[in-house]
Amino acid sequence: MIKVTTWQKILKDTKKKISKNFKYIKDDSLICSFSENLLKNFFDVVVKKNGKVLIAYKKSKIVGLLVMENKSIDSISFFKRNILNISLNLLFSKNMSDKKILLRYFFNFLFMKKDNVIIKNNIILVAVVPSERGKNIGKKLIKKLIKLVNSNLFVSTDSDNFRAQNFYKKNKFKYFKQIYYGIRKLYLYKLKNN
Repeated sequence: MIKVTTWQKILKDTKKKISKNFKYIKDDSLICSFSENLLKNFFDVVVKKNGKVLIAYKKSKIVGLLVMENKSIDSISFFKRNILNISLNLLFSKNMSDKKILLRYFFNFLFMKKDNVIIKNNIILVAVVPSERGKNIGKKLIKKLIKLVNSNLFVSTDSDNFRAQNFYKKNKFKYFKQIYYGIRKLYLYKLKNN
C-alpha cells in the first residue's frame, strides 16, 4: 500500500527506517542527484520558506517525491549558495547522468537573468520510481498537496517534456504561459485551487 506523508513527518518518525536516497527515483533530476546531506538541507530550506516536500512510500522504500517551493526564488537562492557543493557532488559522482546534469546546471546559471519571473506555489519536481509509474502515485502526491495548499498552484516543465505536460493536464492543470529559466524554455501550468 502506498502512503503519502510530509518530509517533516519522515524526519520525526524514528521508527520508520525510510532510506533518504532519491537518486533511483529520477536519475536526470538535479534535486534527486544531491547527496543525502545536501538533499536534507534543501528540503529543510523549502519547508522553512513555507514550501512543501511530500514523500510517497511503500513499506520502507520511497517511491515518489513532490517538491513545491513557496516562491521560485527560494530554490534558485539555495542553488546559488550551494553551487560549489552541488558542483562537486555532481562532478565526483559515478553516474554519467550526473555529468549531464552538471553541464545543464552550469549553462543554466551562466545565462540566468536577474529579472526572472517569480512564481508562487511552484511545483519544481514530481518524480516516481520507474517501476511504480502508472499506479497513480503522482496523482496521490498532487491530491495531498492540494489539501495542504489553499491557493493556486503552478508547475513548470520543459517545453519538450510531453509526458510531464500530459500528466499535469490529466491532473487539471491548464497551460498558463511560456517562460525562460536560463537557457531552458519552460511551459508554466496553473491549477486553480479554492
